[in-house]
This record gives sequence, C-alpha cells and structure tokens, in this order.
Amino acid sequence: MINFKTKVIEAQWNSDYLNTKLRLLVMVIGMYMLLHYKVVMTITSIFREGDKGVHGYWRGVDIRVHDFKSGEAEELTNWINKMFDYDPKRILSVAVHHDVGQGDHIHLQVHPNTTFRI
Repeated sequence: MINFKTKVIEAQWNSDYLNTKLRLLVMVIGMYMLLHYKVVMTITSIFREGDKGVHGYWRGVDIRVHDFKSGEAEELTNWINKMFDYDPKRILSVAVHHDVGQGDHIHLQVHPNTTFRI
C-alpha cells in the first residue's frame, strides 16, 4: 500500500511517464517499510515541471519520514543503498535522507543503469 500527499501526486504515480524501474523500486521499498517498520509509505513528490534533475524526468520520488521512529529513516536509506546500485559507473546513491528546505524526507532516484542487487 502507498499513500500520496495529494491527488496530483497520485495521478503522477499512475502516469505512463513515470519511469518503470522507479515504480518497481518504490513498490519494493514500500513493501519493506510495511513489513519491517509497520509504516505505510507516503509519496510527497514525483514530477516537478522545469526541474533539471531526476524529478523533471520522472526518475525521482520523495517519501515522508516523520512516521518513522528515531534513526529508522537513516537505517532504511542505508538498506536501500545496499540493495540497489544507482549506476555502477558513478558514485551516486539511489536513496538520500535529507532536508533541502522542503522538509525531512528520503529522496529516491533511478538511472537507466540502476541495478537491483536482490
């Protein structure tokens, strides 16, 4: 199960533009969150018009972390980055736990070369 911050974000999730690899990654992480932490994933951002990064290319998703207990968001971020490789040719992560002025969240991103280590 996945919750969405707004109806617009839910529509974006159901869009054919959303990267297929990203959708699969998010569903795997959502199931892990539910089973391991008993937390239902809430997506707070997907597509951002004019964004020159992954959100502008339907390859990025932000998820809410305030439902986690202390330390769990960082623990989940570490698990994600052990399970998925953003691009074997570059040193970038699939998951980043941060606050860039929009609130504390986990940013998820994929690249055409993203691999699943599972």
